Amino acid sequence: MSPIDPRELQRPRTPRPEYVDADRTCRSCGYSLKGLTTADRCPECGTAVQTARPAPSPAEVISSDRLCGKCRYNLRGLPYSGRCPECGHPIRGGGRTGFRRLSDNLTQAPLYYLKTLAIGAWLLVGSGLGLVIAVNLARERNRLDAAVAAGVLGVIWTVAVYIVTAPRAFGENTLRDELLDGPYLRWINRGASLAWVGFAVAWMIALRAPFGSTLESTAQFGANCFVIMAVVSLATLGLQLAALGDWAGDDHMADRFRLTSWIMGATVLASLGAVLARMVPGLLTGLLSWFAGALSIIGAMALIYFAWLLICLADVARWAVANHVTADETEQRAMTARARREKEMADRTAVAIALQDAAPPPSLTADARSQTRYETSRVDRPREGANPYGLESEP
Repeated sequence: MSPIDPRELQRPRTPRPEYVDADRTCRSCGYSLKGLTTADRCPECGTAVQTARPAPSPAEVISSDRLCGKCRYNLRGLPYSGRCPECGHPIRGGGRTGFRRLSDNLTQAPLYYLKTLAIGAWLLVGSGLGLVIAVNLARERNRLDAAVAAGVLGVIWTVAVYIVTAPRAFGENTLRDELLDGPYLRWINRGASLAWVGFAVAWMIALRAPFGSTLESTAQFGANCFVIMAVVSLATLGLQLAALGDWAGDDHMADRFRLTSWIMGATVLASLGAVLARMVPGLLTGLLSWFAGALSIIGAMALIYFAWLLICLADVARWAVANHVTADETEQRAMTARARREKEMADRTAVAIALQDAAPPPSLTADARSQTRYETSRVDRPREGANPYGLESEP
């Protein structure tokens, strides 16, 4: 045996690669790495296997219908920490409380509720845009027809709020949610939605009152108070619509509703405080005026973005209706195919039973002669001149 070379002992050795577990997937693309070693790379995207992560547990997988925030792809069955397979957008909000407190999805609601919700959402969009135009025309140009239009649109807005905030239908797996199912926030939003109608009535009284009279100033003050109340009510309505977005599985829309609601509420209250403080004479009058103007601009931008979110909500409601109809059609086709297979099996069974009943009864044959003990132990040897394969019986 040759001696061991000391240089062989000092040479660094490459660690032996280990095979990955069967439940590991690629961190970048989610490809299954079963059968690969830690020294390999993902055959799909080329990411090193060592940076791979175990497959997500069932609790980390999206178990209900949920839309991608960028391309509206259905993310059901994908991990919360993954990416959309359609556009590559990261999936967010897996551990948020909105998904923990809701056990079902908007698409599981009855079809009549979804259609009514879609109608209410589009009514919110149309009446909201009309109210912005009518209120500005009534206040800036003192037009009576604009005030009347604001009153009509205010009634439509109230009806739309009643529709959108209607109690949802409860299923077997539905859990009660304080924001969606609580009566307090619902009735606050419904009552505050009448503020637009109150503004229209107060402004029409102010236009009909004598110029410079106490009735005119009182009516104008009341109309301004109704406008402030209506804008603040958008913040509370946004909170309930955010919960509705959580139920629909659109976390982006829900987060934006919450952010817009807080911005609108904070800017309205801060602007009101700045206006009241500006009435006090002092050195900060100009600064407070500038601050109130800046807050008004921020609030106007939040209102525009809120209108865009209402359009997104209407689109989500339309998608829920279409998805519900598609699911019903798929279930109907599955039930039809199942009934057809059951009918075919029943027909085959009936034919088999009929053939069995029509066949003649089996006849009993004589028992075969049983061999004796001596016959079974005898060794047959071919005789000389005899055919061993013949059928002649042995004497």
